Amino acid sequence: MKRFKGLAVWVVLEVIILGGFIWWLIGIVGINVGETEAEAEIIRGELRVKSSCVQECPFVIEDFNADGYLDITVHYYYGANGGTASHYIYSPSQRKFVKLDDELDYYGWYFVDPDARILYMQYHDSAISGTEAAYQWEGEMDYKKIRQFDHDDVGNGVQVKIVRYDEEREEVICDYTYSMEEYDKRMEEIWGIYYKDFIWEKEVIDDSTGKKYMLRYAEEFKKEMAVYNKGIYYDGKLYVFDEDTYLTQVWQAEIVDPCSGITWKDKEQELVIHYGEGSSVVYADWLFDDIK
Repeated sequence: MKRFKGLAVWVVLEVIILGGFIWWLIGIVGINVGETEAEAEIIRGELRVKSSCVQECPFVIEDFNADGYLDITVHYYYGANGGTASHYIYSPSQRKFVKLDDELDYYGWYFVDPDARILYMQYHDSAISGTEAAYQWEGEMDYKKIRQFDHDDVGNGVQVKIVRYDEEREEVICDYTYSMEEYDKRMEEIWGIYYKDFIWEKEVIDDSTGKKYMLRYAEEFKKEMAVYNKGIYYDGKLYVFDEDTYLTQVWQAEIVDPCSGITWKDKEQELVIHYGEGSSVVYADWLFDDIK
């Protein structure tokens, strides 16, 4: 169980309705627990904000940057297509709450992966169209965009573009228009491209056709299953893309042990995934079975 190193509570000191907005003044009481009880300290302050939230207090206490210290999010407005908020991150080095820049202020929906320290933001345009962006937290206040997923209703289908950012380099993983029927049917697979952190990838050629394919492999630790297997259980997935970045296949195997290596055998036209004392083989007949 994760132990938060910082706790924060608030007390509403004043509420004023002015010009259709509500001015909220809160008193902040922060408890920095530290590594030992002797390091505990009390941080006090106040925060005055304007919000259109009428029915409930706009303040949310959450660990927005996944560093173990609770932070303060202030919701100013939320409607059908999204809302606006400000995020005040507790800085243990400065011993105070510091406002983030406004890049993350507009959102449709968001959640934080505390283990990977990844923030997932969603921006709505319509029921189908929108933009997803994933940010990797670094240190107290720093973050960088690592992936972006644009999905647009273009009338005859859904335009999917998924981009990966690495050291300021932009790499397009998928840029393809799927029919509406196929997008609905394969939504979990397509969205999986955005969420997965690929640990291996290789461009290969199908000897029978001369076509190029990009193979990408990702694995996910399954906590709920690991408790029955001495704390180890992984779900491996192989994503196959053709030359048009169309996702042709997704191969899945619950391999239990983490992947220890992947080998592409060009002569045999097969992929071998090694894990623990075993291995799984994926043959060309399946790899290059284009369903388009």
